[in-house]
Amino acid sequence: MKFITGLAVFACALAIYPGNNTISWIPTSDIKTGWELWSIGDFNGAEKIADEVLETIPASQDALRLKIDLLYVRGKYDDALHLFTKMNDTYDDYGKVRSLMGEALLHLGKPGEAFDMFNGYDSVKAVVTKEMSLKPFSVTGDKTYVIPFLDSVQLADNMPAINAELNGSPITLRMDTGGTYIVMGPDDAEKLGIQKGTVTEGVHATTKTSVWNSTAEKLELPGGLIFNNVPVRIVESLKGFIIMGTNILEQFLCTIDYPNSRYILTPRSRKDLYDDHLAMLKEDRVTMPFYLWGDHYMICKGSYNNFDNLNYFMDSGLIAFGMNKNGEMEQAGLNVSKETLLKWGYGENELKETFMFNNDNKVSLGGLTEDNVIIYFDSKLDKDRVFGGINIDALLSHGFLHKYSWTIDFDNFRYIFTK
Repeated sequence: MKFITGLAVFACALAIYPGNNTISWIPTSDIKTGWELWSIGDFNGAEKIADEVLETIPASQDALRLKIDLLYVRGKYDDALHLFTKMNDTYDDYGKVRSLMGEALLHLGKPGEAFDMFNGYDSVKAVVTKEMSLKPFSVTGDKTYVIPFLDSVQLADNMPAINAELNGSPITLRMDTGGTYIVMGPDDAEKLGIQKGTVTEGVHATTKTSVWNSTAEKLELPGGLIFNNVPVRIVESLKGFIIMGTNILEQFLCTIDYPNSRYILTPRSRKDLYDDHLAMLKEDRVTMPFYLWGDHYMICKGSYNNFDNLNYFMDSGLIAFGMNKNGEMEQAGLNVSKETLLKWGYGENELKETFMFNNDNKVSLGGLTEDNVIIYFDSKLDKDRVFGGINIDALLSHGFLHKYSWTIDFDNFRYIFTK
């Protein structure tokens, strides 16, 4: 992210302490400091700075942009769109903010307005949202759906799978929060008659790849849960899996109940059923906020040993295995870059090749803690992932999450975990 540094109203004292990624600071209206806090996921600190500036200079474009981003990652899309009306189209990063507001409109289910926002600023997104506006995505469901995981398919214990039908053809559908709506490879797309549309460049694992945009007329899940005009991403490097991603789950109060091998899905249009849905969870609950960037990048705060306030990308689809302390094969729970592993005390000589770490460790997500989590290191991942200027310390996946029942509440941007 470009840091806009031209505005400073009050003095600032800032110290970033190595070893735990925390910040000590005196309240300030220095926008550069606000973006530094943003980059490490201190959204409360960044928001305090943005609010201070806007109280003094309501038309500050730098502060407006920071505040809009902060509203966006918390799912306050209407508030972000309202604030965007105060942005000047002469602002250097106006196009980036406008594109983000296009994403906000997509989250709100308004593809026609999203097209107007993207048009002239993001040509690929404009084409995709034009198609979505002509064939609006919708969900037909009026109850709470309990859908069991399959137990007889390949990697059933490592990537939850269910039966489904896509355009009338039976498929095995996997869940992966690292994906958007429906994601598949070219071979599956051809078998299912899904035509390739506009192409763009994406990333699959750590590799850049071509991604084509398309639409499936109908997706049906068990129990009669039907989706119409479902966006499809065809990923050139993907083989063997058809994935249901975060933007499908986003339509529900969604529980991925790993211990009981089931989904619990209540349409967000039926909030009157939420209490009954939550009553199906155990009472011993751990609740924490999550944040979302772009279309599907969910972020949550956690720690690794003595390194606190880390930003974890919640990507459930990591399929990698290493030997645990008992000499048994176990699925990796973290994927970490070389940049972060060096900060965590690993040596250069340990990071020359792709492999698994099984050192003594303690990994925490909010109030959840697991010991001796397998870490997958891909030697091609030199640098941390960065989403909208937010530095991602690690990818947290199924190897950690599968021990819990994980509820994603998109109305309140919170996770609810039970074990």
